[in-house]
Amino acid sequence: IIGFLFITSQAAMATARDGLLPSFLAKLSRYQTPYWSIIISSSIMTILLGMNYSKLLTSQFTLLVTLSNLCILVPYLYTTVA
Repeated sequence: IIGFLFITSQAAMATARDGLLPSFLAKLSRYQTPYWSIIISSSIMTILLGMNYSKLLTSQFTLLVTLSNLCILVPYLYTTVA
């Protein structure tokens, strides 16, 4: 989970630098880490992990994971065809 947190925060920072996300996600701390991206990414992960404690929320979490995999699959298929 920690490694995924660092990857998602770096991706959010790079996307914010490109102007596709709010610019505050690209702000760096004095240690050159994207602290707002880390805070928001970890909050989202905590909420999603907390959803696993209920059977109803587990099915919703499974749906979110399936949807995220499908969202990743579409651009992957486009790049494979190209």
